[in-house]
Amino acid sequence: MSRQENTVKRIDHDSYANYLNQHFLGSEAGLRAFKAAVRTWKDTPQEKKLKSLVRQVNADRSDLKRILRDLGYKQKGFKRALTGVARLAGHLNPVNLFRLQRSSVGQLELDILTGMLRAKLAMWQTLEMVAEYDDRLDKKLLADLRHRAESQMKQVVAIIDETWDARFFEQP
Repeated sequence: MSRQENTVKRIDHDSYANYLNQHFLGSEAGLRAFKAAVRTWKDTPQEKKLKSLVRQVNADRSDLKRILRDLGYKQKGFKRALTGVARLAGHLNPVNLFRLQRSSVGQLELDILTGMLRAKLAMWQTLEMVAEYDDRLDKKLLADLRHRAESQMKQVVAIIDETWDARFFEQP
C-alpha cells in the first residue's frame, strides 16, 4: 500500500487506546507471574535467569507505559482497579501455589510465561503494522521490543529445556 493510501486510514483512538491499555494491564500480571516464578525457582541456577527476565519484562512494561503516555492515552478508572486485582493474582500465583518445580504445575507455570511472552510479541508485531499509519510510533523502538520479546521467549524455553525431565521422569 502506498504512503498516499495510508493517509486515508483514520485511527479509532478508543479501540487503539483500549488495546494498549489491555496489554498494559496484562503486563502487570506478566511481571507478577515472572516474580512468582523467581520464588518457585529459588536457590536454583534458573533463579538468576528468571530474575534477569523480571528486569527485562519490567523494562518492556516501562516502554509500553511511555508509548501510552506519548500517544496521549490514559488508563480508565476500572482498568486501574483491575491492575490491582492482577497484582494480587500474580502475587498469589494461583498456577503454582506450592512453588513446585518438579511437577506438572511447574511446567504449566513455565508454559504460561511463554504464552504471556507470545501475547506481548504479538502486540509489538501489531504495533509495527500500525506504525505504518501512525507516525507517532517509533518503528526502531518497536523492532527492538519485538526482538526483546523473541529473546525472552527463547530464555524461558531454555529453562524448560534444562528442567523438563525432572518433572516427567522419576529421578534416581
